[in-house]
Amino acid sequence: MKSVYSNRTTIYLSIIGLLIFSSAMIICIFSLIDNVMNNQPIMIIINSISLFVFVCFIVLFLFILNRFGCKILYDEDEKQIIRKGFICGYKYQLKIEDIKEIIVATFPKETTYYVLIDSYNTKCVGGYKKSFIRIEKNKKNQKFIRQFWNKPIKTINLYF
Repeated sequence: MKSVYSNRTTIYLSIIGLLIFSSAMIICIFSLIDNVMNNQPIMIIINSISLFVFVCFIVLFLFILNRFGCKILYDEDEKQIIRKGFICGYKYQLKIEDIKEIIVATFPKETTYYVLIDSYNTKCVGGYKKSFIRIEKNKKNQKFIRQFWNKPIKTINLYF
């Protein structure tokens, strides 16, 4: 096992949100074209505002998908962990020897994660460039971590 995703639930919900808002945006574009052709100024304004809102939601879901559904790779040859965004960017490389500890942390209103603590990053919550690498806690991800980590894993409770 060479790679896992940080949070699969976020990936599924983001893709569903993208499909819903993209469909709504396409319908809104056709409606806007129809309203322009029929010269209905009030409906043009309403559809334009709706289109703007749908585009904002699509951008938000793309951001969430890229940051919180990131891919975590283990490079055995280089002995490092690599975090990549689901779509692009959000890349971070961490050598195995730079990992201070791995903890199990439960985040309020989220889920339980394995958090790889290193000396370079400063934030436990995800989505920031300077956030620790975190992987959803489950059996598959535990097997992934055990490929490179044989020390104990502590459990802590975080309250924000």
